[in-house]
Amino acid sequence: YGEAPVNVNAGELSVKDASRHEQKISDIWDLREYERRRDDYRSWIIERKRNRRITIGDFITVVFENRDTVKFQVQEMVRAERMIDDTRVQAELDAYNPLIPGDSELSATLFLEFTDEA
Repeated sequence: YGEAPVNVNAGELSVKDASRHEQKISDIWDLREYERRRDDYRSWIIERKRNRRITIGDFITVVFENRDTVKFQVQEMVRAERMIDDTRVQAELDAYNPLIPGDSELSATLFLEFTDEA
């Protein structure tokens, strides 16, 4: 089987066929459509992420990304920022698409979870 390369620095993704894994503008629902689908979609993605999440100690969580988790992040950013301009949506896709692993790769997001007790 061999070792799968880990995509530690998403900015250095160099997969020959990465474009077939990337999200496109046509994959992203517009604001109205996303609002109609959001509750069911959010429940579905939370369940999918459950098996992709690893907690390490009290402050660290790792989530292994895939095409679905990245789409959810983009959809949530489009919603939060009320994006209606395709240029802005494409900029989000350009930022998040490198997190989608290619064949035989893993990609993970590391969360450091601290609370301000002051």
